[in-house]
Amino acid sequence: MRFLVDECLYAHIVDHLRRAGHDVSWVRDGLSSADDSVVLQVANSERRILMSEDRDFGEHVFRDKRPALGVVSVRVSEFDLDPDAMGAYVAAKVAVLGDRLHGQFTVIEPGGERLRPLPIRLP
Repeated sequence: MRFLVDECLYAHIVDHLRRAGHDVSWVRDGLSSADDSVVLQVANSERRILMSEDRDFGEHVFRDKRPALGVVSVRVSEFDLDPDAMGAYVAAKVAVLGDRLHGQFTVIEPGGERLRPLPIRLP
């Protein structure tokens, strides 16, 4: 899978996803401090699922009806895991969810995940 990981998430998450074979771009590598709308636009133009801890992306796709291929919201602050364990946990969740991440707003939180269809999905 192809992901664009927001700068607010740990490098360990990026590393674990890459080790699992995913094509991962990280906002810190060229888009640091970019506005959320730019980050979402880049994810869409590169056909990547956006992964972030920033809850504002939910407002962008649901309230503002911005299209997306998929958005994964990782509630890092709600976990009691060190960064490496957090990276492993996220990579394991991605492996289980697989293609179900496309067209969904997915929340990864302690105890599991929640998926909600995006109102406007990229084909």
